[in-house]
Amino acid sequence: MKTLPVHLDLFALIILLGVAQGIFLGIFFLTGERGRVVSNRCLGWFMLGLSAIIAEIFLCYTNYMFQILWLIDFSEPVNLTLGPLYYFFVFARLHQRLPKRWFWHMLPAVIWAINSITWFYQPIEFKYNAYLHAYHPELAYIDSDEYLPEDFTNLRDYVSEMTMLGCAIYAFFSFLDIRKAFRQRGLSLFQTAPTQLTQLRNLILLNLSFPILAVFIKPQFYEDLGDYILACYLTLLIYTTSFLVMRGSNFFVEEPDPEPET
Repeated sequence: MKTLPVHLDLFALIILLGVAQGIFLGIFFLTGERGRVVSNRCLGWFMLGLSAIIAEIFLCYTNYMFQILWLIDFSEPVNLTLGPLYYFFVFARLHQRLPKRWFWHMLPAVIWAINSITWFYQPIEFKYNAYLHAYHPELAYIDSDEYLPEDFTNLRDYVSEMTMLGCAIYAFFSFLDIRKAFRQRGLSLFQTAPTQLTQLRNLILLNLSFPILAVFIKPQFYEDLGDYILACYLTLLIYTTSFLVMRGSNFFVEEPDPEPET
């Protein structure tokens, strides 16, 4: 199996910083008194999910994945959790609880996690070819057998599209919820509002921009070759959250439901 030397540049450094900060924030929100708040738990798991995804992009982009091929696609089961987890965070910040029947939102992610067994349990040659297909199409494939048929859903070729669609749908749901919260206070979306609402609105708008950016980035590159740009943008999202946390304790104060208008 032919391998390539490690490739490190500014993009790799930015992505690595995002991985480290995402792990830190995930642990931060899930531990201590913060972990008792349901919205913090949702955000903590969301941050760890982002970290897993951009960590894999870092390994693939820098060619480190050649040294640990057994890890290829390790973050793929996380993809379909990102949209629901972010929506749960927004909903819980506004209502101090999860949506009713929240577990149905996670069903696609559970199905995809089960499906992932079909490509995790494969020989190293299979994983080598999978890496080349996504990041190094200029290299020749090697002969490979399969331990079991890959992808019983026949949807794996569309996982990027499904991920972006899920993120867009749940970002839109989040947008509708924050707009409703502003209206219940007699405010338009961009009027001056309580700090917690303003912070949440800004995070939602930033998150909503991610699937929009992906729609323009992904078609410009073969397979996953443009993912490093998206990983840098996810790093921006992680550090924006960090900035809001460092500004003070307002981020952790749950916004009570407003009194209904009469």
